[in-house]
Amino acid sequence: MRRARASLFTGLGLVVVLVALTCLIPRARAEFTHASLLSGTAQMQFEEANAPALSADGRYAVFQGRLAGASGVYRRDLQSGAIAQVAGADAAAPSVSADGRYVAFTTTADLDPGAEPAVDGGCPQVYVRDMDVPPGEPGEYTLATELNETSEGIAYEGGCGTSGPGSIDGAQAAAGVALSADGRHVVFTVLSESNLEGPGTAPGEVAVRDLDAHTTTLVTITSEGRPVAGGGAFPSTESLADGNTEPVGLTTPQFRYGDQAAASTAAISADASTVAWLGTNVQAQVPPIEAEREPRLRAPLMFGREAEPLWRRVANGQSAVTRRLLAGAGLDFFYSRANEPTNPVLAGSLVGNQGSVFIAPVLSGDGRTAAMIASAPPPSVEPSLTERVNPLSGLNTDAYAVRVDEGAESAAAVTPLTEITSYALPNNAIEDVKDVAISPDGTRVAFDTARTQLRLPALSLISPPSAFTQTAETYEANLELGTLQRVTSTYDGSEPGGDAGLLSLSGGQGGAGGATTVAFASRATNLFFGDGVPAWEVYAASEIPSQAAAAPEEIGPAPNPQLPSPTWTLSATATAEPDGSALVVALTPGAGRLAVRAGAQLPRVAAKTAHRRLRAKRARISSIATAASTPTVVHGKPKRREHAGKKSVGTAIAPRTVADVGATARGAQEVRVRVRVGAAYRALVAGYEGLYAVLRITFAAPGHKTLLEEVPVTFRLTQHERASGRVTHKRVKR
Repeated sequence: MRRARASLFTGLGLVVVLVALTCLIPRARAEFTHASLLSGTAQMQFEEANAPALSADGRYAVFQGRLAGASGVYRRDLQSGAIAQVAGADAAAPSVSADGRYVAFTTTADLDPGAEPAVDGGCPQVYVRDMDVPPGEPGEYTLATELNETSEGIAYEGGCGTSGPGSIDGAQAAAGVALSADGRHVVFTVLSESNLEGPGTAPGEVAVRDLDAHTTTLVTITSEGRPVAGGGAFPSTESLADGNTEPVGLTTPQFRYGDQAAASTAAISADASTVAWLGTNVQAQVPPIEAEREPRLRAPLMFGREAEPLWRRVANGQSAVTRRLLAGAGLDFFYSRANEPTNPVLAGSLVGNQGSVFIAPVLSGDGRTAAMIASAPPPSVEPSLTERVNPLSGLNTDAYAVRVDEGAESAAAVTPLTEITSYALPNNAIEDVKDVAISPDGTRVAFDTARTQLRLPALSLISPPSAFTQTAETYEANLELGTLQRVTSTYDGSEPGGDAGLLSLSGGQGGAGGATTVAFASRATNLFFGDGVPAWEVYAASEIPSQAAAAPEEIGPAPNPQLPSPTWTLSATATAEPDGSALVVALTPGAGRLAVRAGAQLPRVAAKTAHRRLRAKRARISSIATAASTPTVVHGKPKRREHAGKKSVGTAIAPRTVADVGATARGAQEVRVRVRVGAAYRALVAGYEGLYAVLRITFAAPGHKTLLEEVPVTFRLTQHERASGRVTHKRVKR
């Protein structure tokens, strides 16, 4: 029997699945590795860190943070662990090139003296750092916000009313999506009145800077190729106004909602061919035929107040057509309450009682696949319910994936990834979906949500359900398989103790090594044992491919690919489990024997108790005397002389083997080994500090050298396990 493959962007049949997390059918589970901390060194952990961005090759991660009191943007080498500061002060919202050499960011500091006009003092600007140039050398920093065909910075007429990248003025770049793969093209949003296209250019314009050609190209233009009156990108003058006269009040960073570190909503594809952004004055930017096809685009009501994702193939020059990414979604961007016009619903930006979310659409490497969030009511929601919703605080966001076909008359094929069916559900059932990211090959989309009931129109949830949560967790959607899995996990199996934040993806089917890595920010303090910083930190987790497909697929002739010869290396990780054991996951290069030996340095007193039987046996063999232990007679009783070099009780001794297990690998595969310490040492595992050990993981195969990996781990029962009374062994006497 042949079954149609569930593909999100083909006409072979869209599998629609209604998933309620409380009544899931068991499925094969795809897993992620436990989170590893990126915002930390061997000596200390960052006081805070956020806005991660991964290089496409998976080698580098950049993020903003504060280390030892020094704030700014940092780059971490994921192979060596080395951390370098990219820029200090208030630098924020970083993006990174595919090889990690170039880093773009927003800052108010003047890093390229002479390039910024005097009127721009204190205004946010966008810079690019070349990490190959030594600090202090010419070319270290390049100002990206410059006028076309010049090296003169854009002038923000009237200056800036506030300071810092969090303000809504100057020019800013969105975190993680503002830099092309080669690091030579930067997209940014001009948020102040400027001279970008001549004196008096309205705020809310998107532009792309070519750092090599020294050109700055305006993206937000009308169908006739002119700048958009009133601005073409959110936030513009009109989109931030109440009745088009009074500002909403989004001019202070503390009034902001969400995790975005800057006010830009513009993203560029890795090949620099495409730009996507949240557009305002949409009817002035899309082709006239599309405005004629949709009545609301012809209506003067609420002109300039909408905000929805737009897409433009800038590589096509002036002939490029601006398209509405969510045109085919059927979303109601301009519904009314009690037959009265209301403020528009913002796709990807939710104006609420805490401020505004600035979450840019995200693009695959070739720009043809996009992902985004939208707070407009979907068609499945009853109109009677939306009439009762306050548009400034009551609507919730959903995630969408879009595939653009340039040859088609319509804008794009829209696939909702999540969907709200009723606003009458409990709050935790309709929480926002936020912080979206996409892999370079466009096959994976990640997002955060605290929602506990998910309607998944095109996905199947294959992770264990979350019955209750008060914090946002990270999920990854596989658009090829039509699956959704939870990325977030904790060392003790409980729910995360804090919200998840901004995301970045590297790898995927076309990525380095085929593996997908998710970098994410989180405020949880229980993602790894020993985390004591109750603030935003940056973590990474990698996808472990599932052993069985979880979505329907087409069964055809088995391919016969020519596999590359595996490199003879061993890779291994160890994770402490709540029951006091450790789980070793090793990737073996071929058939052979895997051995895991745990060595721990124990105090003499513990060793004495654990091995008293062995010492008693040695004492009984007293007939074999040595010069160091010759019996003498004192008051008629034999007495053993103490060896001159004998150590006192309680001093450290050489490491002892506390566990020794093995497994057989039948080929190049993943091997999992559960390691438990011997009975004589389990009382130490039950102690508060646990038992620290170093795992010597060896792999031996005929005709090859023996491979060795050493991984530290702490065997320790969690507080819950200790309190459960499941510890049956006796404690070691001290």
